Amino acid sequence: MHRFGADGEFELGPLTGASFGGLLRFVKARDAKGVIAAMESETEILPRALYAAGGLLVLKGLNDVSAEPSLMLRLSQLLGLRVENYQENGTPEYMVHEGVPEIYVVSNAPPVNRWPPPRPTPPLCALPAPATRYFSSLRCPDRDQGARPNTIR
Repeated sequence: MHRFGADGEFELGPLTGASFGGLLRFVKARDAKGVIAAMESETEILPRALYAAGGLLVLKGLNDVSAEPSLMLRLSQLLGLRVENYQENGTPEYMVHEGVPEIYVVSNAPPVNRWPPPRPTPPLCALPAPATRYFSSLRCPDRDQGARPNTIR
């Protein structure tokens, strides 16, 4: 358990069931505004916690961000002052947050959602492909009779 902040107001613990990453708990602050204000007063808290967690940091309880998205912008600026304005870089308007243009909207709900691309013709494999770790080992048993292993056709 790592503690961050002058008074140890942030505790970093492991993510349950994960081999890396961390869960950052807020000892004193009880809402997103309080957490972000504490982090802004000591700007190294978030980068140090992110580094200590191996690049994956879970922050629970920041529900106020939904009602006040500018809090997300403030949180992002703790990791670097340059935050892109997506209205200025050619991003489609429906993928940019309507109130805070520095927020890129990733969603599976309208209007952001898009249908997946059509399936390839002919299909890559008639059978479900086995779970593999490396693409180089994918083969279609029905179609690739006589093909060398580790060959993609």
